[in-house]
Amino acid sequence: MAQDFAQRILDKEPGALAVYLKMLGAGGSAYPYDLVKAAGVDLASPKPYQALVARMNGIMDQIEASQAKRGK
Repeated sequence: MAQDFAQRILDKEPGALAVYLKMLGAGGSAYPYDLVKAAGVDLASPKPYQALVARMNGIMDQIEASQAKRGK
């Protein structure tokens, strides 16, 4: 979930930061699932989980490449 919000903000998607801050500002006014969904992340769909796995795979690739350069 956080990965999705962070990627939108880093990609400079228009309104992404405002949507994220609005969600945070809502606090406990609704169930967390509903707040996140209203902010554009549907935790019932595979998309946020696929994005997280892709990000983690990218990080692991970077670690492996770094270790290969060191000869480990």
